[in-house]
Amino acid sequence: RNDTTGQTDVGFSLRSCYARINNLQQNKGRIDHTIDINNDLPVTHVDAIVENSTIRANGSSYGDCIRTFSESDVTVSNCYLYSPAGQDPTGGTAVGINGPSNSVHIINNVLDKIPWGIYVYGSITNSNNITVENNQIKNSLKGGVVLDKMQYEGIDLGGGKLGSKGGNVFSHTNPPAGYFDVIFTNGNGNSTANINALGNTWTGGVGTNKEQ
Repeated sequence: RNDTTGQTDVGFSLRSCYARINNLQQNKGRIDHTIDINNDLPVTHVDAIVENSTIRANGSSYGDCIRTFSESDVTVSNCYLYSPAGQDPTGGTAVGINGPSNSVHIINNVLDKIPWGIYVYGSITNSNNITVENNQIKNSLKGGVVLDKMQYEGIDLGGGKLGSKGGNVFSHTNPPAGYFDVIFTNGNGNSTANINALGNTWTGGVGTNKEQ
């Protein structure tokens, strides 16, 4: 889907299917959501693997390298997800989980210079299971992992019930004011969950940030 400026809304739209994307190289142009999963209703289950790929965020105030909405089992592994020079610092996400009933496994990736590394909407109670393991999350402009309306233990950064071994490395050469490795935000509802995050390396000054 394109507009008159040459901007593309969606690169790959996956809906009610099985998909494996290997060695995708997306380094040019402006695609808001390079891989978009179950964004149209009605949907049935999607099984998707994205691996060994390089995906550039679009550089504007919104958009995702990979985004899923609902009814999905997604593995993202051995990928380089990054933002171009001049990225708008207010938005853009490497991996976004925007709805219920998702199992997402984010393993052995590099997330580089993207405003929000991983953005998770808690959605319906106990409906998402997300593991984050052995990733490098570098130089995020806003936050490494952002949890919005997270009221249950639906994400495991290490040592939790979902089986993540941790091993994530958060780093920033010059953290901007207001940056945190892990952010709890109340943008779409209160975030009250206790999240396990053992066995990781932190930027320093790690904490949580409650935003109303």
